[in-house]
Amino acid sequence: MLLRLSAVRLAHPSFYGQTRLWRHRFGKAGDYAVERLFIFAKRYLPSWYQFYYFKEGIYDIMTAAAAALMYLLIGYMGVSCVWTWNDAVHRTWKHYVRKEKERKALMDIIARAREDGLVPESIVHDFE
Repeated sequence: MLLRLSAVRLAHPSFYGQTRLWRHRFGKAGDYAVERLFIFAKRYLPSWYQFYYFKEGIYDIMTAAAAALMYLLIGYMGVSCVWTWNDAVHRTWKHYVRKEKERKALMDIIARAREDGLVPESIVHDFE
């Protein structure tokens, strides 16, 4: 859809200077592109105050998002520390159980060897 130039109020007199700068690169399409850019700016960004207000709103959203991400990161790190601690305790417990199982098996082998007379009696009594 082409827009008629006579129906458009130009945003700023420097539109004509911008057209000359763009014409060598884009030809007549450059005129139309610059015109549409200024029309967009005039329609949706009517004043610097509104632009500043909009920009500050974007900054507020970005700040809130960053704060929320920091809280989520702190929560994740806390949960990660708890999981790591739990894994370490579980690994230690498994090591202890395996060691006790091997110790009991070795004690049974030694007890059977003593019953068969292959190993002399221990000097330590009532120990288990």
